[in-house]
Amino acid sequence: MSLSVVEIVLLLTVGGWLLLRHFGNRYEDSRRRRSAMDYVLLLRRLLEHLPQHRGMANALLRGDASFRDKLQAMQATVSRDLREIERHPSHSDTARWRRIKADWETLSAGVASLEPQQSFARHTQLIAQAIFLLDDVDKAHDLAVDLRDGAGDLLMAAIGRLPRLMEAVGQARGIGSGAAAEGRTTTATRVKLLYLDDQIGTVAQATFQGLEAALRGGRGVQGGLGPDAVGQSRKLVDEFRAMLQNELLGRERIRIAAGDYFAGGTRVIEDGLGLFDAMVALAIGQAGRLELQRRASYRQAWGFFLAFAAASIGAGLSLGAA
Repeated sequence: MSLSVVEIVLLLTVGGWLLLRHFGNRYEDSRRRRSAMDYVLLLRRLLEHLPQHRGMANALLRGDASFRDKLQAMQATVSRDLREIERHPSHSDTARWRRIKADWETLSAGVASLEPQQSFARHTQLIAQAIFLLDDVDKAHDLAVDLRDGAGDLLMAAIGRLPRLMEAVGQARGIGSGAAAEGRTTTATRVKLLYLDDQIGTVAQATFQGLEAALRGGRGVQGGLGPDAVGQSRKLVDEFRAMLQNELLGRERIRIAAGDYFAGGTRVIEDGLGLFDAMVALAIGQAGRLELQRRASYRQAWGFFLAFAAASIGAGLSLGAA
């Protein structure tokens, strides 16, 4: 049985609409992924400031009053980070997020009354949840799925590896600055620092090897990171471990000032987070270009569909008049 002209036009119209929906969904997926990458950078700032607050609180609670004003300023910074995260379009009010907010509000209100060990443990639990939230965003949006030429591998290294390395350094910075504030290390503190020193070495080796492999395998991504960005980060980690081993673990009485040791750890973390930013920026640039391409394709598809629909209506009216 042959189809009438009207039926053929109807089938073509439905097919065109489905194709238009396909282009629209691809564009919307790209837009959401690029927006989620911007959101990742906001979470990265939180993961920079929470460990700083932890280390400052640890030093203050162990007797170094020079950290009092710094702690209050950092507390305001973390609260501002949380507000900016909530305002972002990619934010979701998940159970994990509500836990992070509630834990921060309780911790920031009562940190001055905590024992140093309590403060450090509660900060560390909060930071772990923030790292898991970063993982949640990647799983929800499949961030690397459309990236090419090594950018996807770098983004996955940035999200999956660098925050954990920086957190190990952050814990060593916080515990070590507390010990430096007291001028000595207890057996328990030494055990923790020995463990963290080993963990930093192990995680750094895996992280930097993975980054170097991604840079070697990727075309066009190396320039965005500078000629030896990974080598510089590796060097700073090695220098921090040497300071940890020589100034804290290698002495009966600690001579290094808490502020100097804290600053050494901060240099490592700031450099690592700068590397994180560069990797995410590469991904955002590529995702942004793809978003523009798909938006153009979507608009072009709309033009074709509207032109076809207009022609079909005109043909139908002509047939009806005939």
